[in-house]
Amino acid sequence: MILIIIGFILLAMGAIIVVTGKIPFVKRYANIKEDKIKLYCRIQGCLIIVETLIFIIWNFSEFRPLLFLFLLISVPIVGHIIITRLKIYK
Repeated sequence: MILIIIGFILLAMGAIIVVTGKIPFVKRYANIKEDKIKLYCRIQGCLIIVETLIFIIWNFSEFRPLLFLFLLISVPIVGHIIITRLKIYK
């Protein structure tokens, strides 16, 4: 039960990051172009939402854990590829 509560807290944090375009408690963004900070934060917020949804679905489903492990590992890799393709890093 506690894992589901943590999941919904992370969903709310991801939604806040996507809407505001800023990551809470972060003052400086290292190696990110100044005009791309909001885009970077929104991509990170979407990745948090996707990871949390995968985690919540994993708690309710009867699929093999290896599939969810693959999904949990592939989401940050895809996010890094998106950030690199959009040339957000300096």
